Amino acid sequence: MANVRVFSLARDLNLTSQEVISKLRSIGIEVRTASSSVDEDTADKLRRALKIDQLTRKRKRIYGSEEDEDDRDKQAREQAERIAACSRACFSRSSSSSSLP
Repeated sequence: MANVRVFSLARDLNLTSQEVISKLRSIGIEVRTASSSVDEDTADKLRRALKIDQLTRKRKRIYGSEEDEDDRDKQAREQAERIAACSRACFSRSSSSSSLP
């Protein structure tokens, strides 16, 4: 298998080299610089770890619980619906008033 440089791996993952180095260290792979090489199996292990992190990541809040976060998401959706409804109503009023003689 071919070796992959850390900076190349970072470029492929749209991350900085330091982020990749940090993540590699967190999964137990010791690398020193962006020009260090890792084997393809290690690169795949990193990709899987990043994918898992992405899928399980919740927005972090200093205070509050997951229920609070769900309520906030619900409120944001409701507000977006209200704005869309208001926009439709305003648009329909302006188009109907323009048809008057």
